[in-house]
Amino acid sequence: MLLTSLLLLLHSMNKLIFITFLTFALFVIEYFLFNMVGHWLMPDLLLLLVIFLGLYFGIRHSLFSAVLAGILKDSFSINPFGVNVVAFMTCAFMVTVFSKYLYRRGSQTSRIFLVFYVVVINTIVRYFCHKMFGPIDFGQVLKFIFVPQALATLILATYVFNQLKQCVTKLSA
Repeated sequence: MLLTSLLLLLHSMNKLIFITFLTFALFVIEYFLFNMVGHWLMPDLLLLLVIFLGLYFGIRHSLFSAVLAGILKDSFSINPFGVNVVAFMTCAFMVTVFSKYLYRRGSQTSRIFLVFYVVVINTIVRYFCHKMFGPIDFGQVLKFIFVPQALATLILATYVFNQLKQCVTKLSA
C-alpha cells in the first residue's frame, strides 16, 4: 500500500516536472518568436499548452501550467502583474467546461472551435483586467490583439497538439 502510494507520488512529480519544463520551453519559444516576428501573428503557445493539459490530464495539471505560464508572462511584460495569471486560470477552467459540453474527443473541428472559444475568453479577460487600470479601446483590442493572435494560434493549434501528444506518449512509455 505504501509502495503503491510512493510510486503514484513519484509518477505525479515526474508529470509536474515535465509540465514545468514544457511551460518554460514554450515560453522561450514564444519569446524568440516575439523578437523575430514581432507582435503580429504571434501564436499563444502557452495558452495552447494550458488547453492541451486540460484536455489530456485534467484541470489540476492545467491549472498548474496556467499559474506557471501566467507568472512567467507577467514577469516579462509591462502589463500589471497578475493579468496573465488570471487570464490563464480562467481559460483552464473554461477548457474544463467546454470539454464537457462542446468538445468531441478525436474531432479536429471540435478542437479548433474549442481553441477559438478559449482565445476569445482569454482576450475578454485580459481586456477587462486592463480596463480596471485605465481606458482601453475595444476596437483596437480586436484589431491589433485578438485577430492576429487568434489566427496564429488557430493555424498552429493542430501541429502543437500533435507535438505535445507525442511528448506525453514518450513520457508515459
